[in-house]
Amino acid sequence: SEGKGVRYGIQKHLDMKVTLPMKGARLSFNVAMACAIFCHEIAKQSERNNV
Repeated sequence: SEGKGVRYGIQKHLDMKVTLPMKGARLSFNVAMACAIFCHEIAKQSERNNV
């Protein structure tokens, strides 16, 4: 959810929660954009660590 985050009723079913820092930004990402950013970062770190 933009602004308030994911409701507790949903969070209690999660294995992990991640956040995307948005330095100074007042906008929010939709789920598709957030997922793309998250997947890009995983790929970048995996490549860096030879995973």
